[in-house]
Amino acid sequence: MVLNLKNEQLSLLITDDDEECRNSLKYLFDSEGYTTHIAGCGRDAIEVAREVLLHFMIIDAHLPDISGIETFEYIKEESQVLVPCIFMSGDVSKELKLEILSVEAFTFVPKPLNVGTVKFAVNQLIDQYY
Repeated sequence: MVLNLKNEQLSLLITDDDEECRNSLKYLFDSEGYTTHIAGCGRDAIEVAREVLLHFMIIDAHLPDISGIETFEYIKEESQVLVPCIFMSGDVSKELKLEILSVEAFTFVPKPLNVGTVKFAVNQLIDQYY
């Protein structure tokens, strides 16, 4: 399903246990006009997803409580709709990338993050879904 939200503000969830990374991404997307929500762990991300309509997510694959992949799967199951997700991680192993692909994630961005790469991935996601 493709939605047309050209006149509405898109909402995203940024989940990362690294506060500096989380806040940097929030600042970047707030300044671009997005409504951003942040979470420091998987359980907090699930709570946010229960409370607000999300158009997409950026999640660290490795979180302190449950993995980013488990978080994504749980949100997807609970919302009964695919909320597109960009995963990020310093772990660039083939195994992790294959696991991310297997859960229908949109893409993977390696850490340390390159702002241009993250913005490109988000623009591609929006073009595809909205």
